[in-house]
Amino acid sequence: MAFRGFYHHELEPPKPLVSAMNDFSVNVVGPRSFATHKERQSTAAFFKAPLGVRFGQADTIAETIEQKIEKKRQRSIKARTADWFKAPQWLKEWRTLGEKITTGFFSLLPASFFRWIERKTIFVGNNLSDVKISLEDYKAVANKSANSTEKKIINSIQEVHLDPKGVNSLAWHVKAKPGKPTFLVSMGNTGSLKNLGTYYLPLMKEGCGVLMYEYPGYGSTHGIPSQDTCTHAARKAFDYLATEQKLTPKSDIVLYGCSLGGAVSLQLVDALAKESIQPKALILESTLTRTADVVQHAIKQWLPSWLFPLHKFVQSPFPSIDVIKNYTGKLLILHGTYDNLMDNSMGAELYAEAGTHETQKKFVPMVGYHNLDNNKTSEEILKFIKTL
Repeated sequence: MAFRGFYHHELEPPKPLVSAMNDFSVNVVGPRSFATHKERQSTAAFFKAPLGVRFGQADTIAETIEQKIEKKRQRSIKARTADWFKAPQWLKEWRTLGEKITTGFFSLLPASFFRWIERKTIFVGNNLSDVKISLEDYKAVANKSANSTEKKIINSIQEVHLDPKGVNSLAWHVKAKPGKPTFLVSMGNTGSLKNLGTYYLPLMKEGCGVLMYEYPGYGSTHGIPSQDTCTHAARKAFDYLATEQKLTPKSDIVLYGCSLGGAVSLQLVDALAKESIQPKALILESTLTRTADVVQHAIKQWLPSWLFPLHKFVQSPFPSIDVIKNYTGKLLILHGTYDNLMDNSMGAELYAEAGTHETQKKFVPMVGYHNLDNNKTSEEILKFIKTL
């Protein structure tokens, strides 16, 4: 007999089977002498039943076991709750305080993470070792490789201290020839004043003026870069051109922002519009739509875009995509087709959302990455200026 061992001393049933049978109200407890006739019949009926029936009975047994475990867990929760109400008041307060500290810590982790990513991605400032350079040292180095025309331009650079009673932002200025506009340049996040005599040299060769200033936390300017502090520095630079240099914004001043500087220029345009002031034109090069988009682009290889609402964590949002809707002046947007930092689609979105009339705005996708060829961008800018 296949099951003879269940009823004899020499072979006892396996313990798991005995436990299962007990839950199933079938008691197979050991030797034949201790098993009743009814119990032997139930056991035999179980093993003679079809396989499907046995599996169904096994599932019922498993469910019964899970129910017992859940009841035990619920009893444990009730016991802990009862202990909580019996605990002294001081212990309850310490436990509550610990829970608040733990919750607050884990709540701040995402915000701190995005603050760090923002500073690394959007603002660089004095993290660069070569951003601090005096004008005299710069002229001495630049003149070594410059021709006579370039030397004349480089030697004409003047140092300007903007807002000496405030952050005292430093700026370098080359005056424009009569009838030529002056470009108020807001630099990118890795920019420095030494770019004035190189990147913007083609514009100055055509007689255009250039004023380039530092953000707080950049170069020799103290402070912490943010949307507000950078916009404040831009406004001080604009006021210097409009008041001290007696330039007329509508006919003489062109706002030119590169990368982060484009977002700063848009913030400046928005502030000026509230005072009914409009510059001659606005030029955006490789500009972001909003900070959250750039931060998300930087971390998308680690975290999915739906994981965190970035707009709640970013401190300096620079909502360029929203601000540009209110701008109605003349507009030129340049963006690299292979930009790996701020995707080319950002430039297209800014162009589409701009409040400027179709005949007054232009979008030029340029072959290149984030940092475009200055000679090619200067060509496009000079073409655009001639149409104004």
